[in-house]
Amino acid sequence: MSIADTAYVAEVGSFFDRDDLTYLEAPLRRASRLVKRWVGATVYDAAVLAPTSDAGWAIKEAEALLAVREALPAANRSDTGKGITLTVTMSSTERQTTTRFMSPVEVTQEQTRLMGQALEQIRDYILAEYSGGVAPLHLDESGDREDMIEEMKIAFENEILTEFAEAE
Repeated sequence: MSIADTAYVAEVGSFFDRDDLTYLEAPLRRASRLVKRWVGATVYDAAVLAPTSDAGWAIKEAEALLAVREALPAANRSDTGKGITLTVTMSSTERQTTTRFMSPVEVTQEQTRLMGQALEQIRDYILAEYSGGVAPLHLDESGDREDMIEEMKIAFENEILTEFAEAE
């Protein structure tokens, strides 16, 4: 069970087509499983029961960000003809939207940004096993929290790749 729903994922990933959100269901399920693993069943289940709590909001946002992260390449495929709306030009008489496809580098950069945002949302709830024995993930005296988050991004990226490959 996810705290976020597909409508919220589409809102967070504002570039998604809202006519049919079923393509966001699988990324959201996988994101939910990962977040539950990262924060632990106790915290996750409590957040499900109290979705408006601090943990509930943080987990909902992290789930949505990770689902957007996974769905991004599919939403940007040129064979669908949809792409990502990156440019909107306005004139005094009409609004014109130009769809441009993100380059592979831009997709990777956006996925990295989304991962960082997701980790930032749940940093206070991440289990010690995922934060190198430092949980909750707070800034220590040396200011190494950014380095820890970078290391966690790499570890989580590997875990995400494994999780998503197993799901296919």
